[in-house]
Amino acid sequence: MQPVSLRFASAGTEPTSTGSHSYFAFFSVLVDNLAFDKQVSILAHDSTGWNFHTCLFSVSTPDNGEIWTAQLGSPAIDQFVVEYQVPGQTFWDNNGAANYLLDIVAAESKDGTNTVALNANVLVQQYFADSTGTLGVSVLLRDLNFTKQVGLVYTTDSWATFHTVSGLFQDRYPPFGHPSQPNAESWHIAAPVGIGQHGQFAVFYSVNGTTFWDNNFGSNYSF
Repeated sequence: MQPVSLRFASAGTEPTSTGSHSYFAFFSVLVDNLAFDKQVSILAHDSTGWNFHTCLFSVSTPDNGEIWTAQLGSPAIDQFVVEYQVPGQTFWDNNGAANYLLDIVAAESKDGTNTVALNANVLVQQYFADSTGTLGVSVLLRDLNFTKQVGLVYTTDSWATFHTVSGLFQDRYPPFGHPSQPNAESWHIAAPVGIGQHGQFAVFYSVNGTTFWDNNFGSNYSF
């Protein structure tokens, strides 16, 4: 595991209780748990210059990692890097010295998430099993080729049997066309797991002869 790695960042606008709209940016970072005393920060560029923003601990991962997150408001961010400090050491993820990019114009164009910087090849954003017995999974992936297959494998009997379900493309997110930052896409997968069923799943992304997985750091996702 690298000492620090961006998982994803997203930005957009959301309605407020007063009827207006406000800018938001969300960041998810994976760090190697090198010490109890640590600080994870986003160094972001906006209309006021470069500013540090503190991330908060979210959850531990099975391989001695930790996920840290930050949610910010205005002013809008156009680029950023990640800093990770432990006693005596400072680590950076600056996207290979190219910085990570967000698109301010797209972010402020309409409600919802409108720009994404993604470091993982495939990443489960959220999932929910509804009252009809359908497991809905939202996925982010890096657009590495037009031809691709996205889906999930799930089980309801502890992997004695399993089922495969394909996903459907939803959207593409700017900034577009930067060689240091592949375009991000969102996909949705709807799996008919059955009413009241519980089980596990993992998401796959096959492209250019390689299959990438998000299996929740080897633990699979439970529903």
